[in-house]
Amino acid sequence: MWGKGNATLPLNMVEEAIRVPMIFNQPGRLFSHQRRAEFVDHLDLFQTLAEFAGIASELPTERRYPGRSFLPHLMNGMIPGGWRHEQFGEYGNLRMIRTSTHKLVRRYQEGPCELFDLRADPRETVNRFDDPDCQPLIDSLTTRLEAHFGHYEDQHKSGLRVLDLPQHNLTEAWRARS
Repeated sequence: MWGKGNATLPLNMVEEAIRVPMIFNQPGRLFSHQRRAEFVDHLDLFQTLAEFAGIASELPTERRYPGRSFLPHLMNGMIPGGWRHEQFGEYGNLRMIRTSTHKLVRRYQEGPCELFDLRADPRETVNRFDDPDCQPLIDSLTTRLEAHFGHYEDQHKSGLRVLDLPQHNLTEAWRARS
């Protein structure tokens, strides 16, 4: 796939589109030859770089930042309180929650929505969203997804409002219809 999440219609959150390698190097300061399994994203990168630069305390305190610094991991330490066990994503009006075992993708308002069992189907080829046996899991993941975005989203910049906002170019992926 080329083009990250907009390589398909409808937009996607498949692993090949959302996973990006991150490499850090500073001999003598950062612990070398690590391969980490934690969920980390650009929001964590922002917090990490702010801490690394010594300016984390200067960030506005009234703003809720969803990311956390993972600098202690880079220095071979542990982060107090551990690390999160789920990853969230948003791309236009598509939102995702991914755990170590499952991924739920919700496309607001019309769908289609997807649920993948990443252990049994790591290539995300079998959508289990309409499987009645999966409904309790879908409900649980949806509750966690909505709680996360309810806590952190800025209503004026919410991805769920993309169709209400002025069009800024002729090829916005979220306005395309499959």
